[in-house]
Amino acid sequence: MEHPITPFELIAMVASRLELPAPPDPATRRLVRACPQAAILLPSADIHKELLTQWKNDRRGADVKFPIDQDKPDFEKLSRLLPNCWHLQFKFTLAKPVSTQDEDAFGPIDNMVRKEPATGIPCVAASSWKGALFAALQRLHPNWINNPPLRAAGYSLFGRHEAETEGQDHRRGHLIFYSTFFDRIGLYALHPLNRRTKTGGPGTPILYEVVPREANGWFSLLCCSTADSKTQRRQAGLISDAVATMLLQTGFGGKTSSGFGEAEDTIKGSLCVNGKIEPLTSLAALGRLGEQWST
Repeated sequence: MEHPITPFELIAMVASRLELPAPPDPATRRLVRACPQAAILLPSADIHKELLTQWKNDRRGADVKFPIDQDKPDFEKLSRLLPNCWHLQFKFTLAKPVSTQDEDAFGPIDNMVRKEPATGIPCVAASSWKGALFAALQRLHPNWINNPPLRAAGYSLFGRHEAETEGQDHRRGHLIFYSTFFDRIGLYALHPLNRRTKTGGPGTPILYEVVPREANGWFSLLCCSTADSKTQRRQAGLISDAVATMLLQTGFGGKTSSGFGEAEDTIKGSLCVNGKIEPLTSLAALGRLGEQWST
């Protein structure tokens, strides 16, 4: 019986410049499928090429789906512990691909999508949601900084930087964002052309990972504040309008100027403010509800 190659043995073989058996045995294949970075360490170009091709085929497979429903926060339990909070949560489907940058710079290709380190599931970080939502809010209200009510609401929800406090205490906002995990991962290609010959040069096409169209994810947002019920309703309306604008118009992630990061109008979720639950079926309805509540 052939002895399987363990990760420690693989590193030892690479360090000693020994050749791996060709073709790669099942243990090596499983290792590279679980950790694509290991393919780059393989000394044999043929083995590297074969495993990289297999990795590309896995990324192109539309039938591969990740479980995401168990990763969303349970706001029903949180509402019992935090009665003064309101929350927004819904499941959406992508209409355009999403491009993000992974924190791990070592991989089979240069442009890797951001993933959860423990599971490898593609995700959008909570901090990215905060930046994209604040950009959508600025698009809705370009002159918000000169509007005292909007400025107070923005500082209360998103917080203030130390440079904006003018000697006052800088505090974090009342909004709590959660990372979104997607159930699919895909592979796209760019093919730059020479301006003179109109043909591709060496190194093309350029591969990069994306979260493809029709991928599903959960958007979750929680706001904990001590404001009265009327103020919370106004804040929820302001944020709901910005969320609808972000997902339908401005987008999130990278390449938003090329149309990336937009979602379909149909959603399934709820908005709970002051103990009252508003069912949500579309982003357009969420935007109209936000306009109604924020005025």
